[in-house]
Amino acid sequence: MCNVNMDKPVTLSVKNFLIRKVALDMMIPEKTVEAVVKHEYEQALKAIIKDRSVELSGFGRFYFNKKKANKMMEKYLSQQQKFEEMMNDETLPVHKRKGAEARLATARNNIKWLSPKLNEND
Repeated sequence: MCNVNMDKPVTLSVKNFLIRKVALDMMIPEKTVEAVVKHEYEQALKAIIKDRSVELSGFGRFYFNKKKANKMMEKYLSQQQKFEEMMNDETLPVHKRKGAEARLATARNNIKWLSPKLNEND
């Protein structure tokens, strides 16, 4: 059983913290724990995409909410437009345009992931 009293360092993501913690507590190599966690994340994502829900034992059932997804899509499209405008603004400093480029890539990835779910017939 994991030691709940161990505090998560600010520099670690929750995922990486859990991987490290489980590896230490169970004396298993981090690479092995990481592979299992990655596999579970991928399977959960596939379940959400295919079945519109996923159940995680001990955590509950999660559903794809089309109404919320539509709102998120509007947000991502707005972000995409904003960041494209920022990248085309020659008066903007280079470091700000690079930041806009990274955020634009994230917005585009989110749109790419969400679009198929919103375009399904049901």
